[in-house]
Amino acid sequence: MPPQPAISSVVLRDTIAGYTQEYTNFSSTVEPLSGQQFINPGEEFILELTATNDPYFAGSGGVRLVNVRWHVAEVGAANPPTVSILVPGPPLEGRAGPTDDLPLLTAGDHVAELHVFPKFGKSVLEPGETDVIELRGFAEAAGTIQIQFNLLADVDPDGLDLADQSTYSVAAGGTAQVVT
Repeated sequence: MPPQPAISSVVLRDTIAGYTQEYTNFSSTVEPLSGQQFINPGEEFILELTATNDPYFAGSGGVRLVNVRWHVAEVGAANPPTVSILVPGPPLEGRAGPTDDLPLLTAGDHVAELHVFPKFGKSVLEPGETDVIELRGFAEAAGTIQIQFNLLADVDPDGLDLADQSTYSVAAGGTAQVVT
């Protein structure tokens, strides 16, 4: 039997990114903190983001995601912004970028964009598992906006049985709509 061609890191990365985008299920809810039906300018809201690593692959060959973190930003952010996201405190932490060596943001600050890391908790998403984070936002002005969220993760190479490969970063995401 002739030797099989090696899989390039680019092909592997693109394949895993395709898996994550196609098979990771996303949902979101946005509710006013006050319990009213609509969010008014000057009010806080709760943004709950959910990602499930494909439930169809639970226990049977799915891709294990490690170093799970989130990117959250207003789509087409206006200047001044329509909404801001409050930087979370423990068990989450907000950072200025997608790696944990970038600056830590101050909990409670209002920002247009942030990366959320689980400081104490779920940073692995097994096939079939769900990760849920809850953030708070603030309606700066009236309007309809969309908040984009992405799940960023690395593929666990041990879970792929590719001992000679490095981890490959992947990202997938969705949007949540806020009407103020």
